[in-house]
Parts: sequence; C-alpha cells; structure tokens
Amino acid sequence: MYSKFKYIYLLVLTGFSMFLTSCSDDPTSTGLGLLDNYIALNADSSVQTESASYFRTAAQLSSSDRILLGRHGNLKASMLVQFALTTIPDTTRNALKNGTLSVKSATIEMSPVYTIGSSSANFDFSVHKIKDYWSQYFTADSISKLSYDAPNLKTSLDQVDTLYTMHLDNNAVAEMLKDSNYVYSKNYGFYFEPSSNSGRIVGFQAIALSPIKSIMYMKVVFARQAGGEYTLSFSANNDLHTISGTMPQVSSTDLVVQGGLAVSSKFMISTANIPEDAIINSAILELTVDTLNSVLGSPASNYLVVKFVTNGSTNSYDSTKTTVLNRSGNVFSGNIASHIQRWVNHEANNGLMISLGDEVRSADLYSFLSSNSASRPRLKILYTAKKK
Repeated sequence: MYSKFKYIYLLVLTGFSMFLTSCSDDPTSTGLGLLDNYIALNADSSVQTESASYFRTAAQLSSSDRILLGRHGNLKASMLVQFALTTIPDTTRNALKNGTLSVKSATIEMSPVYTIGSSSANFDFSVHKIKDYWSQYFTADSISKLSYDAPNLKTSLDQVDTLYTMHLDNNAVAEMLKDSNYVYSKNYGFYFEPSSNSGRIVGFQAIALSPIKSIMYMKVVFARQAGGEYTLSFSANNDLHTISGTMPQVSSTDLVVQGGLAVSSKFMISTANIPEDAIINSAILELTVDTLNSVLGSPASNYLVVKFVTNGSTNSYDSTKTTVLNRSGNVFSGNIASHIQRWVNHEANNGLMISLGDEVRSADLYSFLSSNSASRPRLKILYTAKKK
C-alpha cells in the first residue's frame, strides 16, 4: 500500500550549457500539519549536472492557417499563392482575346491576422509569376530551385489595419487570363518575395481557416469597349509560406524556441533520487520568460509543447505523448508527470524537448531565464512511494 507522500522541489537550471542545480522550498506550517509523514528531501541530492542545446526541427508549414510574408530579425518569410483562375467564363476570356474587353484594375486582397515587428517598420515585397509546379512539400530550401518570371507584377500596395490591397499590372493580368493554356494547365500562381528593406513580418489569413470571406482573393475589374464594367473574384486555392534565416542569437545559458524556423530546445533532468517504485502524482514544470531576449508578435504565441525524447543523437521524440505548457503572465507551466514516470519505470532518459506550440504559424521567439536568475526554470514533483 502507498502511504508516504514525498515532495521534491527541483530548480532546473537550463541553457545551451545548462546546469541543473536547485534548492528546496519549505512547506507552510499548515501543509506540515496535514502530512504527518511528509519528508522534505534536499533537492540538490536529486539532480545532476547536465547540458542543454537548441536546434532546428522539421515543421510542415503548409498546414498553417496563416501565411507569413516579410523580414524581421533573423527571419525571412516568403509566400506562394495560387488562385482558381479556371472559374473565368469563356465569354470573358474570348472578349479579352478579341479586344472588346480590357482589364481596368487587378488587385489581391489580403486580411492581416498577425504581425511581428514595429507597425511603423517598412513592409514591402515583389510579386512574380511562377513557371513551375510546386506542392505542399515545398520548403525554404526549395526557393533556390523555384522558377519564376523576373518582372515584378505589383505596382502599389494599400495598407490598412484590416485589409491590405495589392495592385497588379493590368496588362500582365490580362495576358494571363486570355491565355487558355495558362489558365487551365500552367497556372502555377505567384511568388511573393520580401524586399531587403522590410522590417516586419505580416501573417495573412490562409485557406485552412474559415470564414471564406477572410481568405486571399484576386479581384479583376473588366471594362467593356462598348461601355460598362464588371468584376470577377478568384479565390486562393493553394497557398503556403516558407521561412529561412539564421539561428537566433541568445544567451548561451538560456533555453530558446522560435516559430517558422522551428527552433526547439532539449534539456536533461535527473530522477536518480526518486524511488524505483514511486508513482508520480504530479510534476509541474515552470519556465519564466526572459522578456529582454524574447521577441513576440501580435497576437503572441501562448503555449509550448513538451516532448519525450526517444533518441538523444537524432532528437527523435514520442509524437503520441506530448504535454502542453500554458502561459499565465510571464510563466509557462504544465504537468509533465507522465514523462517523469516513464523514466522512473526505466525508460531511457534522453531528456525533454520544448517547442513553440504554434510554430508553423508564428515567428515568435521565446527565451527562458537561465541558471543565473532567481526566476530560473523549476520542476516541482509530488510522488507516492511504498513504506520501507
């Protein structure tokens, strides 16, 4: 029968060359009165010196409900968007061919739903017609192989809080729409390349999320030679973004996660002083945000995912068993008891990995306070063990 309740308060000191050392907090007198068999263990005896590291992991950005564009800090975000031009009526296309119809204006409307960087920072980009097929498996490494026309089809950009309206070259759009070969078989969409002087990244509503009215649209106003005009709208039917850049530069003693690049951190926790027959009732991991070194967008990411590492050399993890740390104020916390229990049950201790919960749709950078801070990461474990 399990009758003794033991608490371990572990201060987990983390970073690129992280040391895990800590001290225990005494319980209140009320707590001591309730638990006659309470034993306060010296947490220093239950941890060992280990290391931590941060690295890039694979992320399927095409699954994002946002598509990102721009430059900020260490990141560059590019977009690829295809529109359903096959919905153009034959009468419109034929009229463009015989000259009885012209394109008066052509715009792409985009709804901004996320921004990282100052709202006053420059935001500009060029737009190019793609010449080859691309798929949802397209990545930043594929950009160098992407074939697209050199001319920039964007003539101007109107920016308001709820809608960005990009104006396209009217003649170029007319040529696309009257070319039945392009419309039906060679419509590969547009490549959006952020300008070198851009200072922020903006996220736009992607196809993956309703309402439909919020996704990207291409609107073309046609003028009849005989007089009058009408408008056709073409919805986006394929989109994704790619993120490239260098690894974030943070303190060598901090843990770091970043969206887009999918930067994760791995760290070690020792369970040597927990009895082999123990049942882990709770294990609350707390990570305090380093506000000086974190760079957050609006809206900011608000949860992390803790992963059980199965192979330390390849950083593989058990994707079926993850734990969420939710943010409250400047602290992320969550119960990782299931991970600790696996180590107590003699599974290999290859450490834990933390990642940004919405890394495919965000460019946020979180840094967490290190061993040199009073707010360094903490792990509080409550376990039940048999009487000896």
